[in-house]
Parts: sequence; C-alpha cells; structure tokens
Amino acid sequence: MASIDASGTDAVLCNPDAGITTFAELKGKQIMTTAGAGVNNYFPVALANQGMTEADVKLTNVAESALVSSYLEGLAPCILAGIDDKPAQIEQEGGKPPVIFNYADYGVAQPGYVITAHKDMVNDNPDLVQRMVTATLESVQACADNRDACVKALVDYNAQLADTETMVRKQLDVSLDILYSPNNTEKCLGYNVPADWENVIELQKKYLAFETTMTADQFYTNQFIACAPK
Repeated sequence: MASIDASGTDAVLCNPDAGITTFAELKGKQIMTTAGAGVNNYFPVALANQGMTEADVKLTNVAESALVSSYLEGLAPCILAGIDDKPAQIEQEGGKPPVIFNYADYGVAQPGYVITAHKDMVNDNPDLVQRMVTATLESVQACADNRDACVKALVDYNAQLADTETMVRKQLDVSLDILYSPNNTEKCLGYNVPADWENVIELQKKYLAFETTMTADQFYTNQFIACAPK
C-alpha cells in the first residue's frame, strides 16, 4: 500500500583492509551471513549479473548476534548485511567504514520496506488504512525534513540509544536516502512503482521458485497515495 525504502538495502560489506574494491574480486572469498536472513535471497541474482554463482564464493553461516563481531575479528573479509544498520554498527564498534556492494547496483531492483494490509482490511475499512498510510508518510516526511530532530526524538524515546546517537544518525541517513527508486521520477513518497514490482515478481519467479498466476499490479495499490499518478 506504500513503499518506504524503495530500493532495498541488501549488500555485501567488506573490510577495506581486505583490498576488495570490485564485485568481481569477491570470487573465491569467504563471506559470512546468517542462515535464513532475507539478505541471502537475492545474493545469487547479484552474483549471476556479474557472471558468478554461489559456488564462486565461500558462504559461512554465523549467528546474527555474532555477525559484526566475527567480521571485526577478521574471521572473514566480507558479510552479507543491510546498509541501513550494519555499516554504522561496524563503525560504532571500532571498525573502519566498509566497502559496500549494494545489490541494487548489480541488477537487483526491488521495493524495500512497505506498508501492507490484508485485502479484506483494504476493502472493508479503507478509512483506517488511509489514516495509517497518511500518518506514516507524514512522519517519514517530517523526519526527512529535519533529520537532527528525528534522531533526537528517537534517542529521547529509547534510553538504550543514548550513547549511539552518531550511529543512529548514520542509519537514518541511509534509510532516508533510498525513499525513491530510480523509476520514481516524480519523487512521490510511498508510491508503488509498477516497474519495480514487475521486476521483483520476475526475480522471485526466476530465482526463488515463486509461483503465481497474479500479475504484479495485483500485489499493491496506490489508492492511498495522494501524489500517485492517476
């Protein structure tokens, strides 16, 4: 019903000391990830678009809680992770800014975080859905308009973040910098871009054995997005 992070945040993060400067140089390298993590789904797509397969790298599973610490200990030069949280966490814990290979730069165009609802909710209570979408998008826009105030509000709300304001700001900047996909030329906040959805459905079918008779436009609606093209 509304796309928030419109480009996706999945990526390969590499320690700059490893000397990996291009995606092709991942070949033969050990890469840590977490079993079942969403970041794993489209890694084969990014690899395929660069002429590689999973057999060309050495994937190792570690616990989510140990992913960053294992990376910082040098157990592998790279990890699969989201650019909206892990780079800032790596720096917060004393590491250097990682080299980032965002899947979106290697042929993986997909909506990121979205607002969803059951079709019955959309049909039976559209006023509630509208208020939810409108309030969410207004909050996102307010945050984009004043990032410092947004960070302060979040830190004030969650005392556990009191000593991590710099990290929170970096994480927020990433999220706010991908609100619009390249196909969202009108910069309409929340807009579900048809081309993006068509692409991700095709990726799901090709690489994740997704089976459906539905067309891409049956997975979303723009009826609650005021600026959406009519």
